[in-house]
Amino acid sequence: MSEKATQIVAHTLAAATSDNLAPFISALGAGPLNAWLEDERRADGFKLRDDVAATEAAGLVLHWPQGHLFGADGHLQWERQLDGDTHLVLISEAPPPGLAARPLVPLDDETLLLWGERRDEWVEGRIPDVGCLYPKSWAGPFAVLKVQHYSLDWPEAQSERLVTRYLSFDGAYNPPAPEPAHSTDEANPEG
Repeated sequence: MSEKATQIVAHTLAAATSDNLAPFISALGAGPLNAWLEDERRADGFKLRDDVAATEAAGLVLHWPQGHLFGADGHLQWERQLDGDTHLVLISEAPPPGLAARPLVPLDDETLLLWGERRDEWVEGRIPDVGCLYPKSWAGPFAVLKVQHYSLDWPEAQSERLVTRYLSFDGAYNPPAPEPAHSTDEANPEG
């Protein structure tokens, strides 16, 4: 990530097209991009990708009713409304000019464990065919989503909001080894 201040922009497109999405996509940085795609109306309505070319990204926003695209410089979340409008939220160091951007204050980062474990294939007892959700290149043993949390001052609501930016996937995550247990003898010298 760059040294520029991270900002958030919320914007609605009455009729999303590849052309009017282009400034939002370019704010994500050079590809490949990551994608978290959702469509509750489809049998295959959930996908994770780590290989999205910038030239393909606008097509995903137009095809999937909601999701996230994220790359080196930003995170774009969208949701298509019932009236056809597409609501966008962009977190980026370089949002498109001319849009009202608000600064974000960085807090902590986090690694979120995704579903399943890879043995010979991805398995998760509660989610049949979990391996179909993941890119074939993910070798395991675990998969994670790395995120950064920010604070957003929201004077209109007289509050602060927590904002989460997706940074990257890691499909070959090995959790750190657990810390060795401390001896109880040190805490209680008498035994």
